[in-house]
Amino acid sequence: MISFSQLTESMNSSYPYHLNGTDKDLDGISYEYSFEAKTIGIQLRADIDYKREMIGILFMDDEYEESISGRAGTDAIRVFSTVGRIVEDVYKKHPGYMIQFSASHKEPSRVRLYATLASRIAAKVDGLVTKVNKAFGVNYYIVPKSSR
Repeated sequence: MISFSQLTESMNSSYPYHLNGTDKDLDGISYEYSFEAKTIGIQLRADIDYKREMIGILFMDDEYEESISGRAGTDAIRVFSTVGRIVEDVYKKHPGYMIQFSASHKEPSRVRLYATLASRIAAKVDGLVTKVNKAFGVNYYIVPKSSR
């Protein structure tokens, strides 16, 4: 498992990433990002819900498979630090919005990783992490302290 200190230290070694496009409607906007790691291509979608003031984060491999835990191998810290940087950039576009990650119980390593990632991002955006257990898995919410 990646420790909080390892993830924090690795933030300076993230991959270059690209905004591939946006899709906007009356309810919100979606941003599509991608980057290439050593062994896997990553796609990240950030769905912004204007009404709920929420940023929903979903990332997957370049074949749109969400179950990617363990596939980045020794490169995992750099992959997830890149995800963290993208989330921070999206948050800068929508300050004060809540950030949400969801992880299935079928991927316990992703659940643990999201807990670490959520804590690190919360520190960067001055937020608090709330964990909600659901039947399918776990939702992590990063709530800005200023909105409480």
